[in-house]
Amino acid sequence: MIEFVPQPLQTRVTANARIRRARRLPIPGEVSGALGMRIGAQDVIARAYPPKTRRALSLTRVIGVTEADVPKRLLKQVGDPVEAREIIIAKPINFGVQRLVYRAPEAGQIAAIQGSWMILDIYGQPYDVPALYRGTIVHVEPRQSGEIEAQGALVQGAWGSATAEDAAKEAVGVIKWLNKAQDWILDPESIEADARGAILIVGGGVTEASLQRAAEVQVGGIVVGSLAPELRQTALQLKFP
Repeated sequence: MIEFVPQPLQTRVTANARIRRARRLPIPGEVSGALGMRIGAQDVIARAYPPKTRRALSLTRVIGVTEADVPKRLLKQVGDPVEAREIIIAKPINFGVQRLVYRAPEAGQIAAIQGSWMILDIYGQPYDVPALYRGTIVHVEPRQSGEIEAQGALVQGAWGSATAEDAAKEAVGVIKWLNKAQDWILDPESIEADARGAILIVGGGVTEASLQRAAEVQVGGIVVGSLAPELRQTALQLKFP
């Protein structure tokens, strides 16, 4: 009979370590960093664009032009990229004193124009992957990832609030020690306005009220010595790690 014995969760604390981390895109895209390049923690190392959505527009309906008038009123042609709110077509009104215009609803590209109909490809919002580490790019997988090597302290916890569905819950910020005592519990009054964007370090634990206060102040993240089981769901719902 084989008996499975679960291994206890391990933590790791190293004062000075060589750290290598791969920063990976969720879908193929562009890796902007080059091998051997120095990179900052907040620099974008890779970017991906979600699949385009295609939209058909009746120019006669949106701006009231005849099919014959479309070519001379267009300010953009097939293949042209357009920015959000950029004018695509315009016609004079009120004896030429004013113009009636149609603007691109979002950034995209004009895919086709047939008669008075236009096909507009709408770009999705770009997905940026920040480096998160200040170091050197030591490996690049084209269109997929870049690996960074950094030197510094490494603190590896037993549990984090980022999930597979919320992998973007990551943060870079100034470390702010609040209290190193293992029995000290973070209270809301200890989180001041200057904690915005900072990574708070607490030797003990937190309360639900202090987590809500941290969300209001918009801290970058919180590292605690322990977390009560009943607060796990609250931590998962927060926007910061």
